[in-house]
Amino acid sequence: MRITSSEAAKLVAVTSPVASRITIRAPGNRNGNVAEVMLPARQLVVFEHGRYRIRLGGLARKPKLGDRIPLTIVLRGDDGHVQEVPLDAEVRLHSPTEDEGRPHHLHAH
Repeated sequence: MRITSSEAAKLVAVTSPVASRITIRAPGNRNGNVAEVMLPARQLVVFEHGRYRIRLGGLARKPKLGDRIPLTIVLRGDDGHVQEVPLDAEVRLHSPTEDEGRPHHLHAH
């Protein structure tokens, strides 16, 4: 997931109707759950392996590639205003942006 906030804010929670536990994990710390992630104004914050990431627990079944998972991210602005943003996340091995950045190999048969 990639987030760019127009104003300084914090990601304070993530919810989903399909997960009973959701944690925000800190980079470089396997058990490093955090309460919030700073989102500086107009700066890209990337959630991926080795950086901040979101871990879903208590799923009724293991997601398969291509499945869609409804998520809501909860943001709190510096002024205290809370905003809930619904997302429809696709289960993938990596993002479409990463796909574009990878070298493409042609295989002759």
